[in-house]
Amino acid sequence: MINYSISMKVAERVTEVNKAKSRIAAAKKAEQEPAAEDVELVENAVMKAYGSFQVKETLDLEKFAEHITSHGCVYSKGDILAILTMACDCIREQVLAGNRVNLGDLGTFWLRMTQKPADSLAEYNPSINIKSISGCWTPSSRLKGLVRNAEYNLVTNKKTTSAVIKAQKHGVPTVKI
Repeated sequence: MINYSISMKVAERVTEVNKAKSRIAAAKKAEQEPAAEDVELVENAVMKAYGSFQVKETLDLEKFAEHITSHGCVYSKGDILAILTMACDCIREQVLAGNRVNLGDLGTFWLRMTQKPADSLAEYNPSINIKSISGCWTPSSRLKGLVRNAEYNLVTNKKTTSAVIKAQKHGVPTVKI
């Protein structure tokens, strides 16, 4: 069961609207009148409903190994933990060696780089032009098609839940969200 919440969010010109909201908040904090164009931009922002996953729990490697053993696995939690840790180390080693690692139903692991282009081939220097390298994962078709098998459960988001709990602790009967 996938927990999700729904909220209205700015759909277009997101960066501009967020900057305008920040300027309005700063003006109000300084007890000044916000700029009319900022107010107009925020008031006329196109809002759309978006769903967001609400994570129940994050499983670390040890908990994940324990979960695997709960499925009647013949290997111990320690064995599985050792294999998963070794697999992670080996995936790292192989992608840094320039290889892609295809693990069947788990998907494929590979590297992606973010870089600043150089004006010419002669000027390109990896230590200057490459800004970051990150590990990437492409899911297999079995993991890509999750929407077909998913069941959904609408829940409140964490911000709302926090506000309600805080209000209850302080005996406040209503919450502005």
